[in-house]
Amino acid sequence: MSNIIRHASSAVFLVLLFSLTSHAQITPDSIHASFTIYDRLIESSDNGSEIVINQDSRVESLLKQHFDKGSAGKNLRGWRIRIFRDNSQSARDRSEYLMSSFKNNNPGVPVYRSYAAPTWYVSVGDFRTRDAAEKMKKDLLHTHPGASLIETIINFPPL
Repeated sequence: MSNIIRHASSAVFLVLLFSLTSHAQITPDSIHASFTIYDRLIESSDNGSEIVINQDSRVESLLKQHFDKGSAGKNLRGWRIRIFRDNSQSARDRSEYLMSSFKNNNPGVPVYRSYAAPTWYVSVGDFRTRDAAEKMKKDLLHTHPGASLIETIINFPPL
């Protein structure tokens, strides 16, 4: 009976651990390949207490793989500025021209073109915060008066 309780409590711990790590906000400052929750749990507190984890080594290996997969795609929620949206017959050509023109005038700013029938879109930037996107939008309004902010999955911006 005690084996069942021990396995059940281990399973509950793993479920809680994975649910906490999957909902935790991962920021560029918190991503360290060699730093895991195990490191933090094993650290001694100010009063000298410590936590000892007795588990199969494969569990830690699986957790490390989980973290590695999470940062491999390098995608996160953020903001872009939509500078073009059109569904006319010439929209495709106009979006290509605008994308090329924007890249030439704003080197280093990522430009994205997408199509969702029947509309073509051009969006720019990968901003982690709305404030950063608003600042650039303000600069773009004189050349792109219809610019608007969109919240979306962005590529991980360089640090």
